[in-house]
Amino acid sequence: MVKIQDVPDVMKKAILAAEDERFYQHGGVDYLSVVRAAWTNLSSGSQQGAGTITMQVARNFFLSREKTITRKLREVLLAWKIEASLGKDEILELYVNQIFLGRSTSASRSRMSRSPRRRCWPDCRRRPPPTTR
Repeated sequence: MVKIQDVPDVMKKAILAAEDERFYQHGGVDYLSVVRAAWTNLSSGSQQGAGTITMQVARNFFLSREKTITRKLREVLLAWKIEASLGKDEILELYVNQIFLGRSTSASRSRMSRSPRRRCWPDCRRRPPPTTR
């Protein structure tokens, strides 16, 4: 398991920017994102999620992926419980160690050969596809 202090800051920032930009400001549920997603879903008919990193940890560790109101309510309750029990960095550490990062299954099984402390920006950015001529 990769410790959160060993994850490069640029990787943490990239994850937060992509998944939950207000992670350090909310208590497990980002109500602004819920309202935004609900408005988008109702007005355009498209599906937009409002799950926070904490909600994703709750779902991935304790719940199924079924799309029901009951499961979503359980996810919210578990997110509040997780936020009350763990610090933000502990939650982010759990998340980083469970998310899919390309060819590997998680940060703890990363395909990068260097230790997390020695990784730098080029290792964390998305590599462009090879060009064919």
